[in-house]
Amino acid sequence: MMDEKSLIAVDHKKEGALQCMPKIPTQSRAVSLFTAREIRTLLTLVRSVYYHSKLVVKAALKAGISSKILIVTPKRMGSAPSRNLMKRRLKSLFYQEKHFQNQFDLVVYCKKGSELITYVELTEIIKNALNEAQRKLLKHSNQSV
Repeated sequence: MMDEKSLIAVDHKKEGALQCMPKIPTQSRAVSLFTAREIRTLLTLVRSVYYHSKLVVKAALKAGISSKILIVTPKRMGSAPSRNLMKRRLKSLFYQEKHFQNQFDLVVYCKKGSELITYVELTEIIKNALNEAQRKLLKHSNQSV
């Protein structure tokens, strides 16, 4: 049995370990957090902006302070690790390339085999999708004003 002093020491070690762990920046986590209401609203507002054989990208003007990305990975796409890989890649790309500073919320629908797309190809796809969104959505919003 452990005495009281050793239990306290273990607790202090745990607390120290937790304090040393890097904190996740709130912005990187917030790029893909949605409430159910936000998802419903976003799905009614999005327009298709880019088609790829393995991905469909849709966009809408951002609703909040910063842009967000919603990633849809159906089960038929593959196993859970392959779906998670795709989600991690897209979130990372969205944050590292600072796409959250753009004017658009994105919805990315992944198809079977999309986990085979390289990170460089994903970068090009998202860049092209944002350019198309700029062209289509801003043109459309300017005409309606």
